[in-house]
Amino acid sequence: MSLETPDNASLWRIAQASTAGVSHLAHHLPCQDFALTRQVTTPDGKTIVFLVAADGAGSATHAELGAKVVVASFLGLVQLALEQGRRLTDFGQTDINHWLAITRQAVDVKAAELGATSHDLAATVLGCCIGDGATLWWQIGDGAIVLGRGPGDYAVACWPAQGEYANETTFVTSANAPAEIRWGLIPHECPRIGVFTDGLQRLLLDYRQQQPVAAWFDVQFGFLAGLPPGSSPTLDQALTTLISGPRFVDQTEDDRTLILACR
Repeated sequence: MSLETPDNASLWRIAQASTAGVSHLAHHLPCQDFALTRQVTTPDGKTIVFLVAADGAGSATHAELGAKVVVASFLGLVQLALEQGRRLTDFGQTDINHWLAITRQAVDVKAAELGATSHDLAATVLGCCIGDGATLWWQIGDGAIVLGRGPGDYAVACWPAQGEYANETTFVTSANAPAEIRWGLIPHECPRIGVFTDGLQRLLLDYRQQQPVAAWFDVQFGFLAGLPPGSSPTLDQALTTLISGPRFVDQTEDDRTLILACR
């Protein structure tokens, strides 16, 4: 079974943006975040949405490439499993561990091609797959996934992970990644999803209440819901402009990635 790219019959609206932080711009470094989104249709007409992002480690020599390898691997593995006849509701810890192991192998292969080590391609990962009556999410490291049922009704899938020291987190290539990966399977399709890397987490999460900043998400999803279904470069550019504005740049020097999806 192969999954097909849908026409605009899908009701999902999706926007994504990644932009380099001021510290990287000052040193002429590229954005070390990466994100991919995809919509596919199963043979029985169900739409499956994939949202995956990664943040390359600032200390990694090939951080931006590591982020790309991690995102492409996880998204491809979940899609492959669905093409082989699996359903989102079938997935569990064994599948998550398998995807992580294969992704770590993919990083090892790319590192060998570069004459580097896997730690030179270190990256976090955040992923979400919605469709067929369920929402699957997984995460290694910091950043956050916001799940919404409607206006004012949001929750964080899991609070951003932080190590013993500030700015320390777990990466896909970390020795403890298999023990630290977090995931969940929700028995319904969340109609509002936000995925973002750690450059945005202190702006979009209320640390005192341990909740998403609902008012901000209400505005963005309200705007997105009023647009035609699908995604477009124009919409992505508008989101890039938003997260490149003074409110964000003045609060963080880190790279920033944001994916918003709603229906």
